[in-house]
Amino acid sequence: LRKYLRWRALLHIPGPKSPFLFGRFFEIRNEPFMAPQMRWWKTVMSNPKEVPLMRFSQLLGKTDVFLLDPDIIRQVMTARASKDNPRFYKRGYFMKNLVGEGLVTAEGSKWIKHRKLVQPAFSVGFLKQCCDQWIPCKVQTFVDVWSSQAGRPIDLSSHLQALTLDVLGEVGFSHDFGALQEVEKWAQLQDDVSQTEIATGEMSDPLIQSLTQLIKPNALRVVLFVLGLFSLDAKANPNTVRAIKELNKAAEGILENAKMKSSSLHSKSILQLLLTARGEDADSKTTTSEEQQQLDDVELRDELKTFLLAGHETVSA
Repeated sequence: LRKYLRWRALLHIPGPKSPFLFGRFFEIRNEPFMAPQMRWWKTVMSNPKEVPLMRFSQLLGKTDVFLLDPDIIRQVMTARASKDNPRFYKRGYFMKNLVGEGLVTAEGSKWIKHRKLVQPAFSVGFLKQCCDQWIPCKVQTFVDVWSSQAGRPIDLSSHLQALTLDVLGEVGFSHDFGALQEVEKWAQLQDDVSQTEIATGEMSDPLIQSLTQLIKPNALRVVLFVLGLFSLDAKANPNTVRAIKELNKAAEGILENAKMKSSSLHSKSILQLLLTARGEDADSKTTTSEEQQQLDDVELRDELKTFLLAGHETVSA
């Protein structure tokens, strides 16, 4: 009853028609990541009247509200961080299961620590240096493959996802995901000109395989969601437990590889910079001990997964 009343109370917010029982669950499940939300956003924004919020529901009236007004977004994003009682808190069991406690999911003092240590890695100068090193060669490989297939239909989205994934791998983690190898394999399918897409989710890289498996819906996860026990997914669902273990193992392998490359002056990445990052105490503004201020291996692993998920989906979109 409480779920139903909450669902009804939010129906005045613009958004797609979302029945209480199933809502838009099947669209979100079956379509590419964020594709339904982008379509609904375009529909809502086509209204000449200014719309600050958008609503849609999933199973049993679980309703998500998207912020569309720049002033509201600015208020949320620039709210002063608090060590103990943040004004806007994050309640994302799935994201925490997926990426651990990285910058997106951490709260309070942990978020403050990560924010201070991670921010320098995203300076314009450092990113330009990394991109200048890797983008030209990756793009050249990309262009060469396309040039050899002149006149053949291409699924632009899947090809660009492969390119951005490989650039993200080198710039972010000093790691080659081998996504462009899938583009090259596609070019070799001379007998099947109808094949326009490449499946980055089916690549041989362990990190991508485990991430794909973790995102993929399964029956027990849906049941836990319906029962309001989704927070137990990472402990009670064997598929999720196994996928998280494989994802962490793959991320730790990339981390160890970045450590071995950290002495190289010719290859730098965001992850390598974080390996040596130091921060300041949020209150005293003085440098504290290494143990308190450096990101440990678990924190680095979680940030790696965060950057991969957020970076790949955002850049390729």
